[in-house]
Amino acid sequence: MFRGFSSFSKKIFGVFFAVLVLTLAPAVFASAASAAPGKVKELQADEIKTTSATLIWSKVSGADGYILYRINSETGKRKLITRTTALSYSLKYSRSSKAYGYQVFAYKQKGSSYIEAKKGSPVVEVGPQTLRQLCYGNKSVFLEWDKVNGATAYILYKYNEKKDVYTKVKKLTSTSYQVTGLSVGKQYKFAVCGVDKSGERTSFSNVLTVTGKRVRAISGRRWIAYAKTNIKVQDIETGEKIKILKGDTVYTAVAASGQMKATLPDGRTAMIKGSNLKFDNLVVTKSYKYYSKNQAEAYVNGGGYSSETNWLLWISQYSSSLHFFQGSQGHWKEKRVAPCVIGFQGHTKPGIFHICKYMDGEVYFYWNGNMEWGQAFHWRTDSNVTGAHSSGCIRLGNDDLNFLRANCTMGTTVISF
Repeated sequence: MFRGFSSFSKKIFGVFFAVLVLTLAPAVFASAASAAPGKVKELQADEIKTTSATLIWSKVSGADGYILYRINSETGKRKLITRTTALSYSLKYSRSSKAYGYQVFAYKQKGSSYIEAKKGSPVVEVGPQTLRQLCYGNKSVFLEWDKVNGATAYILYKYNEKKDVYTKVKKLTSTSYQVTGLSVGKQYKFAVCGVDKSGERTSFSNVLTVTGKRVRAISGRRWIAYAKTNIKVQDIETGEKIKILKGDTVYTAVAASGQMKATLPDGRTAMIKGSNLKFDNLVVTKSYKYYSKNQAEAYVNGGGYSSETNWLLWISQYSSSLHFFQGSQGHWKEKRVAPCVIGFQGHTKPGIFHICKYMDGEVYFYWNGNMEWGQAFHWRTDSNVTGAHSSGCIRLGNDDLNFLRANCTMGTTVISF
């Protein structure tokens, strides 16, 4: 190669060649680096169903195609699913499949080789039935969904039929939400996605279809009362004048002499002075199963009630029933409902309490400030199974009391309403 050159010339040429290589090297390396395509900036799942979904991603300028990987969240290993020039891919899975992460990399093709981008899209987790209906209330529905690893928040979407798009309902940090304002008999579609701390969407749920329903409202304890004289009042909602005649029946939440809200038999409400009313006993329904499981769950989940244990109790004074719930805040599920006897003339205290004392077979949920007396769950003392007959304690059958004692420990929340 160096024939005809002197030894000195060879040395000079060698130095020149080395300098030339070093000078051109950055340009050569830069050219190789620029051959790799850019990052896919967005990946999302659409049309998520029980056994299928569609992945859609953003276009990368200059890319020849895209490589889709499935990622095992437990091992971190990734499996090549497909190479494609399209910007979407249809997934198929079984009902029993677990959720997997998916990630897309852009590539450039050089002969039979693929030059893959150094960075991939955000990882999106897709799997069947992660969004569920917990229960429903009057023209409302409670939705709950699974926690997603890496998600710091969730975005709930509702399908807009006219625009054929999913619109944002609310951004949440919890994994349950009550959607209100539904029309009775109308179907609605919802989906939820996780969002990581950088704001990127990390997972999309299945699409859930729900139907708006009309159910009776939850009633607190109330007295039956009779007008002592003719009374002129106004409907609270419409302002319409109402004349209540002597002896007419109304219902009130308290039995006192001051101004209070009263409900008429036809459902209208008005403010009436208690001094104009003669109070009878508490109104109690004939059936302790007056409220359905959905209604009961909607009441405690909608109220945002929490408990120090995984159990929560609701004393329904209107239906003289005790409802047992298991779960956590926003995710309570009714496990048992029992008939019970409540206090006559409102002697069972309303409010939010906690199981605070076990003594001689009785389970106390209230104890006065001086620790002189309390109210407890205990066994029946006569033939009454429901109704307002006790001096304030809640009387239960032996099986129901034993169930309470076995499951509801100190700190369990007790709602009395």
